[in-house]
Amino acid sequence: MSAAGITVPGGAVFATCGNGLVDGLRVDMHGNQWLSSAEGVTCQASDGKRLGRIRIWNPEAVANLCFGSPKSNRLFICGTTSLYAAYLTTRAAPRGS
Repeated sequence: MSAAGITVPGGAVFATCGNGLVDGLRVDMHGNQWLSSAEGVTCQASDGKRLGRIRIWNPEAVANLCFGSPKSNRLFICGTTSLYAAYLTTRAAPRGS
């Protein structure tokens, strides 16, 4: 049970990570999840199907990610010593939704 008193039923696997741990999660306007892990960013559909991956090669490890820019269509990826950015054909989910 969560702090809000909500029980999450089931116990199905939401996402898996081949290297390290999933550290960051963002959702786009279509409900796709953007997940950061040591090797990069994975985008998956709401049903769990992997749609794509942005790999960040060693020695950089990815720690987190966020959407930004005036149109919220730029993905910022935080590496060990660098900040990466890529424009996307999607946007962040509206706040409060």
